[in-house]
Amino acid sequence: MTLWHYAVGSEEKGPIDETELLALVRTGALAPDTLVWRSGRGDWMRIADTPELMAELEPEQPAGEQRHETLPPIPSLPLARPWARFWATTLDLALLFYAANLMLTFAVLLLLPWPVLQLYYQEWRIAILAAAVFASATIAVVLRAFIMALFGTSPGKALFGIRVVQLNGQSRGLFHLTRELMMWLKGLALHIFPLFFVTLILQYRRVAHGEPAGHDRGRARVEGRRISGTRFAAGVVVALLTPVALGKAMDPAATWMVAALTPPPPMQTFVNPVTGRQATFEAAWVVEDLSRDNMLFAISSDQAGGGIYFGHEQIPATMDERQYAEVLAELQARAGYEASADWAPVMINGQGAMRLAMKSTKEPDTTAEITIALRGRDAWRMVTFLMEGKKRDEAFAALEAAVFRTIE
Repeated sequence: MTLWHYAVGSEEKGPIDETELLALVRTGALAPDTLVWRSGRGDWMRIADTPELMAELEPEQPAGEQRHETLPPIPSLPLARPWARFWATTLDLALLFYAANLMLTFAVLLLLPWPVLQLYYQEWRIAILAAAVFASATIAVVLRAFIMALFGTSPGKALFGIRVVQLNGQSRGLFHLTRELMMWLKGLALHIFPLFFVTLILQYRRVAHGEPAGHDRGRARVEGRRISGTRFAAGVVVALLTPVALGKAMDPAATWMVAALTPPPPMQTFVNPVTGRQATFEAAWVVEDLSRDNMLFAISSDQAGGGIYFGHEQIPATMDERQYAEVLAELQARAGYEASADWAPVMINGQGAMRLAMKSTKEPDTTAEITIALRGRDAWRMVTFLMEGKKRDEAFAALEAAVFRTIE
């Protein structure tokens, strides 16, 4: 029998046996912070810090409640059908994938200057696109878990009448994050083609036979409320059209984001030696003076895949615009170019000019355009050349407009 001593204030009481001591604690005569001591202990301890006493003081569970597992909640709805779950997930991931892609684009633009990003993109286009898709899908899965933890549902699940009932004891946030990650792994095979077709079929067969999906086993019960056929069909249409609509909206959104976050490029000034007027354009364009008897400049960029020749000469008073145009077209023909259309009037900076589109007979992917403008005997010409199938873009248009502005 173990004998105990206990302290009341500064006074020592006892010894009493353990049964008496426990009875005093149970009746409230002694508090859990009362100091006790027994033979073999080095110092006094609080009752609450004494394991052998606290073990005896723990309330016993009724026999019917001892050591049984927590029962899952009684289902109030039937299991959700596989196609409803598929379309709900498709809609959710379509919405969140594009949201994640915009977030990723924003983050990358903050970390990497646009010119550097363009350089990497040209060299590693396929790898960068694959990494961006994988990263966006990962972020979309995490966003879906966050939405589920916060609201208890998602757009797709709300539309198709689906709810997820938690069966384990994890915290709400950890439960949804774990479930979404396991769904991405077991249900979608990390979006790895063609593995995700295999996992989708396997999970479809399980759910169609009334079994939980692999990522839900022991974790969740996915229930589905009965909805009308019209609502289901409308949900399918929304799930199919959402990626198309968001895909079209991504380009202008990304373009705006690039423009908003990219600092303006360094600029340079070009002086027209004939008129003395100045043009300002990006410093990436390389200017080379080829003038001999008449003014001629080459302005090009390897990154843009082309450039312009900008020249001036005085023509005889008897030569008109059409005759001058034919002379230039003949010179280009000798250089291996043929017209792909007729001369057509154009307006550049509000100034009238004539333009002829041409293509190379030696290099099929190389095209050229001759733009001429006559001001009395002053003949101005601008030959724009584009290599390797390049198209005239905003950079070319801005360069042409800036240079053409110097002729008046």
